[in-house]
Amino acid sequence: MRDGWSDKSNYLLFDCGPHGALNCGHAHADALSIQVAANGHTVLVDPGTYTYTGSKELRDWFRSAQAHNTVTLNGQSHSVPDGAFTWKSIAECRLLDWVTADNYDSISAETAGIRRTIFFQKRKYWIVRDTNNSPAEHTLDIHFHFDSGTNPCLKDGLIHEPQCGLTIRGLGSGHWIEENQWVSHCYGQKEPAKVFRFSAVLKPGESVYTFLLL
Repeated sequence: MRDGWSDKSNYLLFDCGPHGALNCGHAHADALSIQVAANGHTVLVDPGTYTYTGSKELRDWFRSAQAHNTVTLNGQSHSVPDGAFTWKSIAECRLLDWVTADNYDSISAETAGIRRTIFFQKRKYWIVRDTNNSPAEHTLDIHFHFDSGTNPCLKDGLIHEPQCGLTIRGLGSGHWIEENQWVSHCYGQKEPAKVFRFSAVLKPGESVYTFLLL
């Protein structure tokens, strides 16, 4: 989703493709994840890889769903890693709808009990709807990984990033949780970065709406 090609344009990448190729050795659990640039600034990012074999804990975290701008159910990654280049289980992703027009874009996809729909009013805002698409009640955590060069802050229930002017607001019976994690821009290197997640308990069919305001 893009509203232009200038140094002030806005951009969102939505991942709803296959988990990976062959044995998925280089795949991440990034189904339904987003990456965002707002007003020409990189804001929400994929944290990268960091290591293959240097640390099993960090290898597994960097490729988990929790390390991507996606949704998790009950704190569990929807695809579960095994060895350094293998997986115990893989969640398939399915595209449901994609519309693009001069003034707006809209997309919808689902994976592992989660349905995500994104509407982009170009040059103004994104609306992200995350729905519990399973037959049971679950805790949904919606993750937002900020680039290491940003300075987001949580105030009065809103996340503000002053450099790019992006404001994030979650609507629903949930709450924000702030974390300190990592971003790896280059293999073997990592930098501290802020993560915010909106956590809500949802019954089947219930949704959380997140507004990304430009």
